[in-house]
Amino acid sequence: MKQILNVIVIGGGQAGLASGYHLKKRVSFLILEAGEDAAGAWPRITKVSNCFPRQSMHLCQDYSLHLREIAYPHRDEVIQYLKEYSSHFELPLVYYSRVENVSKEYDYFRVETSAGKTYFARKLISATGSYCRPLYI
Repeated sequence: MKQILNVIVIGGGQAGLASGYHLKKRVSFLILEAGEDAAGAWPRITKVSNCFPRQSMHLCQDYSLHLREIAYPHRDEVIQYLKEYSSHFELPLVYYSRVENVSKEYDYFRVETSAGKTYFARKLISATGSYCRPLYI
């Protein structure tokens, strides 16, 4: 019998991880990430010396590990922060799982990945960000 989750989050970048943080307290869910790590598109972004104010990267109030105390963190620091965040909160990420197809079946969604796996959920969160191909759901 297939397991039907409450929510599937598509994307393991900062929006997907923040969603996971809040979902973890309430419902069953998975985060599907196309890449090898919790960092979303950050590893594919051109290396820049400074990104944006570090205050905008704090994904929740009760996470004490913060970015380096500089005004604008480097890309690699953001990547490390996201990896540590997902590990700290033990978020259920499935790596190398690019979503290839989403369809509606009865009262739930069927989500097929590039890894050949199929997942089912009552709700979806698209947290694919700006640097990916869009999902046409």
